[in-house]
Parts: sequence; C-alpha cells; structure tokens
Amino acid sequence: LFLVRHVQVSGNFLLEQGEVLEALQVPSRIRIWEVDPEDLESRIEKLVLVHEATVKRVLPHTLVVSLSERNPIADWVEPREKRIFVVDEEGVILCAEKELEKRIAANKDSEPTLRPEIRGLVDQGNQPGDRLESESVGRLLSAYGIALSREEPWTERVEAFETTGDGGGWILR
Repeated sequence: LFLVRHVQVSGNFLLEQGEVLEALQVPSRIRIWEVDPEDLESRIEKLVLVHEATVKRVLPHTLVVSLSERNPIADWVEPREKRIFVVDEEGVILCAEKELEKRIAANKDSEPTLRPEIRGLVDQGNQPGDRLESESVGRLLSAYGIALSREEPWTERVEAFETTGDGGGWILR
C-alpha cells in the first residue's frame, strides 16, 4: 500500500499548516516512494516567508516537513505607494505589515514586536519576495539580526535605520 496518509509540519509560526500543505501539492493518492522530497522542498521554499525547508519520507505513509521561516526584523515604507512592508535580515521583503500583524495575532502565544523602520531608502516598486536593492542595507540588517539573536540590550532601543544619503552608511536612531 504505502500511500501518503499523513503530513507532519514543524517550524511554522507565521505560516498556517494549510498554506504549507497547499504549497506541497501532494496528490491525494500517491505512494510514498513516488514522492520527490527535493521537488516538495523547492515548492515550499517558493513561499516568501520560508527561508529553508526539509522534507523526509517516513515509512509506511508519512511525510515530515521541517521549516525555517524568515525572521521579520525591520519595517520599510515603499516610497511610491507609502505601504509598510516587513523585511528580514537578508533584505527580503516578506509581506505587508498588516498581514504580518494578522499572522502574529492568529498565534495565541505571541505578541507583536516593535521593529525599527528603514528610512531614506528609495527602492521603488518592490513587492513581497523581492530583495531591497541597496547592498549596504543587507549588511546592516544582517548585523542587526545577529545582535538580536544574541539578545544585545541596545537592540530594544533602536527605532530607525536612516541612510546617510550616499548609500554607504547608516545611522541608528
């Protein structure tokens, strides 16, 4: 028999299990050895909020999906439409701020956190899944992400990152 009957998803905090299952697109009647884990991983990794995914087959009939979601650490206001987007430590635009707040509210064990705002960056027309074009903002957010993971006390007081205008430097407010 060996039909896929169960899919176990772990590591999802911002994503709902249904979103992950929909991205997998596993046919309702497929044998476990007919499933290509790498193909399923690439499907899941197309979701903007997913950083990395691993899919394993567990006999006789279970797929185990482990996710690593992107970490929303800053807000960026798109200059043309003035919409607020959430950005991760790699400068990837994750989603609109309001969507993130809904996702966090759906998780009863968490509270919204304050994120610094990125100011002065004039990238226009970017949408979720795009990366902010400034190379220096990527380095800034990466360093800030490391400080957050180390629970550095000064990170709680940062309200904004402002560009110096020449694209080479940033001021932390």
